[in-house]
Amino acid sequence: MNHRALLWIIAVIILISGIASVEFLRTKPNNGYELQVEEMGTGWMYRIYDKGKLVIQQQTIPGVSERKPFATRRDAEKVGSLVIHRLEKNCSPRISKVDLEQNEIAY
Repeated sequence: MNHRALLWIIAVIILISGIASVEFLRTKPNNGYELQVEEMGTGWMYRIYDKGKLVIQQQTIPGVSERKPFATRRDAEKVGSLVIHRLEKNCSPRISKVDLEQNEIAY
């Protein structure tokens, strides 16, 4: 094999590796989400940050018509974690009554 053919093969391998790396980075799940739960005067709320930027502030239980905060820290953590899980999977973060019931969230 001559020198020119070897250089051409190496260039093709580098190009393919570069394309594969870019595709991997583009489809890699976002691990930059952070959940913060805090007590308010009448209950609990959560905030979700993406790489330090506030993306969701949930002061009331989502998915129900009555506007009231989470009764416990654990309830806020469960729902916030579910929302992050959905965001990481590129799914809608919407929470329904079924989600609340399955996670035993009082509402």
